[in-house]
Amino acid sequence: MFKSKTRPIVLPQSEHARLAGLLAYQWGNTNFDRPAINFDSFVKGVAVHDRGYDVLDNAPIDGVSLTTWLSIMRQSLLRVCDDMTTNIVCWMHVRRLLALASSPERDKLRQMADEMLNDAINQLGIEHDVFVWADSITNFCDAIAFHYGFDTPKQRSMDICYKVGSMERVSVQYWLKADGLIQVDPWPFKVDSISGFVMGYQEEGYPDRLEPVLLPFSIEQP
Repeated sequence: MFKSKTRPIVLPQSEHARLAGLLAYQWGNTNFDRPAINFDSFVKGVAVHDRGYDVLDNAPIDGVSLTTWLSIMRQSLLRVCDDMTTNIVCWMHVRRLLALASSPERDKLRQMADEMLNDAINQLGIEHDVFVWADSITNFCDAIAFHYGFDTPKQRSMDICYKVGSMERVSVQYWLKADGLIQVDPWPFKVDSISGFVMGYQEEGYPDRLEPVLLPFSIEQP
């Protein structure tokens, strides 16, 4: 879960992931291609990329041990669905996180992810780079949703694959501002703006006592 840095509110990982999935669902325009895989499967993968967590998890970001975190990542690999493309999108995300640092336990789990990915991608007969390409979008959608969860201003630039058939990347910036406003430039989405909400909860009593809090967001061009 995410703890707001400005008020006593928490956001479950499941809601964070749903926000990422909403961004993925709106992806694509004349300047930014959609991934060269089944798009619905891709969106589902982004929307459940943190499926190792419980729906109302009580595992705060940077507040659990490495052992607990690796256990959650392992669950993210093992909680599979019937859609193999969706599974691969999730596994690519987990594998990317595991590769950010090294330890014997972490490296062992990364190797497990690699083996699962290789087997699944070979079964589908799709080139590995196609999923690497798609993962750059997963990473971007996840990053916006991740920083949104902390409820504090943030500016970041990320490199994203944008034309199918090329691994060339373009830098895209985003700004998280007050009152749920998020700005993105250049604009990678099919609609002119995106708005909605995720469901947070009052921190006191969570998760045994649930006091819901609507957390609206609006995403637009600067």
